[in-house]
Amino acid sequence: MNYIQQINAFWDKLENDQNLKPASIVVYAALLQINNKTGWKEKFRATFGQVLNMTGISKNTYYSALSELVKGNYLEYEPGPNQYQSATFKMIMLYQILVQHEDSIISAPVQHEDCIENIPKPLNDKKIKTKKTVFVPPTLNEVEIFFIEKGFSVEAAAKAWEYYELANWRDRSGHQVLNWKQKMLAVWLKNENSPSNFKNLNNNNNSPTQGRAASLIEQIEVLSQEFLNEEKLNIIKGLVSMSRRVRGPLPGYRTYVMLDILLKRQIIN
Repeated sequence: MNYIQQINAFWDKLENDQNLKPASIVVYAALLQINNKTGWKEKFRATFGQVLNMTGISKNTYYSALSELVKGNYLEYEPGPNQYQSATFKMIMLYQILVQHEDSIISAPVQHEDCIENIPKPLNDKKIKTKKTVFVPPTLNEVEIFFIEKGFSVEAAAKAWEYYELANWRDRSGHQVLNWKQKMLAVWLKNENSPSNFKNLNNNNNSPTQGRAASLIEQIEVLSQEFLNEEKLNIIKGLVSMSRRVRGPLPGYRTYVMLDILLKRQIIN
């Protein structure tokens, strides 16, 4: 037996053997060393005590390792008459098996590509590819429009958008948001968060700020229905800038927000 080739073949075989436990590897190495001292006899004898002195493993582990080595075709084993007498071992020359396996691969007939193409494929061999939905985070403007359509303020929209944007569009449980509109409806657009449940600024008719804001937004609504020349466009920009200072639900608030969004997107500037 060639010791170096046997060791190399053992490690090559071990790469494809997921069942061999570390204890079995230790027992194999000990038996290989005992066989080496006998001058590489085809069959040699060894006791559990010899292996115990070299490895320190228990008797149960020893017999379990022998069973794995025999099952994995690493060696042959014949137990002694009793547990105190020597057993007989035969180390299988793994490097010869490895060479024979490589020769069989080399000598295997090569199947040409034209022959492979002519082999009929089974009808159920089609792989069904499922398209994964890729989540695209919404812009702030998209969230603002959605909130306004549902009767909620731009401030609430900005707060919701910023919450998910900072969390990389994951909810508080760490799950990826797949449908942002559904998430907004379930979490943010609830009746208790509706502007009608808070103090309505429109009820304060004596507020000069409220009156000025409503008047400004009414002017925006009128101007938005006409042709926007440069002069009127500058007026709208000024009105939008002033109306931003007022918070709360106002008459014509949707018109103001839509114009503000258009200005941000540089559609009318």
